[in-house]
Amino acid sequence: MIKRPDAATPTPAPLAAAQVADYIRAHPEFLEDYADLIAASLPPARFTRKGGANVADLQQFMVRNLQEELQALRDSTDHLIHTTRSNMTGQTQTHMATLALLATEGLDGLLTAIDQDVPTLTGVDAAALLISVESGGVATLDAPILPRSELDALLEGQPVVLFDSIRGDERLYGAAGGLIRSQALVRIVPGGARPDCLLAIGSRLPGAFHRGQGTELLLFLGEIVAHCLRRCLPEKP
Repeated sequence: MIKRPDAATPTPAPLAAAQVADYIRAHPEFLEDYADLIAASLPPARFTRKGGANVADLQQFMVRNLQEELQALRDSTDHLIHTTRSNMTGQTQTHMATLALLATEGLDGLLTAIDQDVPTLTGVDAAALLISVESGGVATLDAPILPRSELDALLEGQPVVLFDSIRGDERLYGAAGGLIRSQALVRIVPGGARPDCLLAIGSRLPGAFHRGQGTELLLFLGEIVAHCLRRCLPEKP
């Protein structure tokens, strides 16, 4: 009787690295029984020869890990210090601009302070305030105007919008528009029957304003401008 050969035994699929790692975590005593695997997993440069035998020197391995962790901690600390200093600088600049705005008298004084003092005190390149008018309406104030529909389109329904890479708009910044490469636009709501306004702040540096940036100081500055407008802007211009 001829015996048929057994069917070939299927080769088991190799274990994934994640499976091996999970098993070792679940069985930490495994490496006590197979300590040679620790040595096999270390680069040759991390061996020291003792008594003629290669012995894994885990001290070097641990020291290197600690050095890497320390460097990562230093980098994180440096980033935190830089961010904190930057925030403090921004707060100081905003407070100085606030004082300049509060010291103004009349709409002309406010417009001049926004055009001249705000860029000087905050380190931007241009700033402007535009008063919105309804479609087809005519402004009765001697101030820059912007159709309400365009103001709404620029702000995208948000109180603040930041743009990191643009070509400046001369409607907002006049002759300085060609220099602007990033900007912050803030909706100003004086309240009452007064029209909404647009505070435009521009920088010649791309990325000086960007959408991941905090807007608390910009909103604060906008509230100061709104307060100043309530003092000097009639409810029905």
